[in-house]
Amino acid sequence: MSLDPGRTAHGHRRGCLAGLGEQQSRRILFAKYAAYLGQPVQRNREGCLGGRIVDPPRHEFGYDGATFRPVCLSDCYPQKAILYHHDSAAIHAEPSGNCSGSSDAELGGLTTIQGGFWLTFVSNNSRQSHDVALVKVLGTNVGAIHWLTDTAGIEETNAHLVPYGSNFLAFWKSSSTVKLVLLDPNGAILMGPEDLAVDFTQQTDMTDFSNGDAGWAWGSGSHLKIARIRLCQ
Repeated sequence: MSLDPGRTAHGHRRGCLAGLGEQQSRRILFAKYAAYLGQPVQRNREGCLGGRIVDPPRHEFGYDGATFRPVCLSDCYPQKAILYHHDSAAIHAEPSGNCSGSSDAELGGLTTIQGGFWLTFVSNNSRQSHDVALVKVLGTNVGAIHWLTDTAGIEETNAHLVPYGSNFLAFWKSSSTVKLVLLDPNGAILMGPEDLAVDFTQQTDMTDFSNGDAGWAWGSGSHLKIARIRLCQ
C-alpha cells in the first residue's frame, strides 16, 4: 500500500489510502436523532443522549438508512461508561467520570455495518496510558474489545475510523504524530501503524468524496488544508 499525494486547499499534495468516509456528519445526525425522538435533546436532563455528558459534548452517530445508532460517553448517569442508545448497551466502563462533566476517555469514530457498527475510542481504564480501542456492536450485543495500541508512557488521542472497501482505516494521534492502520472486517490489523504528515482534532468530521476518496479539513495558521486519502485498489 503506497501513499499517493493528495491535495490541500493551497496546492500541496497529501496521501493515498482511503476509505469511503464516515456515513454522515455527526452534527447533522445529532439534529436528526433529536427530531426522530420527537423532542429536543437537552444537556441539562439526566442521562446519556438527553442529559449530562462530558464537556466538550461527545456523541457519535451512525445511520444506515433505517436505524440511528447513537453512542455517547457519560460521566455519571445512567453509568460511567461509553453507552449505546442511552442504556441499551454498555460498551466500555469509564470510571474516571466525575459526575461534573469530565471523563478521561474519548470517543473516536463510528462506522455502520449491517445490523450494527464499529466504534473506536480512547481509554486509560486498566491501562498504563491512553490507548486506542476498536469494538463491534451488533444490535445491543457488544463484541470483544480490540486494542489497537499498547504503548505504556505514550498517550494516544483523537481516534477516527472510516471504511476502506471491505476493510477499515483507523486514525489516531500518538503524542503529536498521526498514525494510520488498515483493519480487516474482523478488526485485525493488516498493515501499519503508518505515520502521516497531516493533522486533525478530536472534533474533526471525516467525510467521503463523490469518487470514494476520504478526507477532512483542518486549519493551519492562515490556511485551510484538506487531506484527501485515495482508495487504492
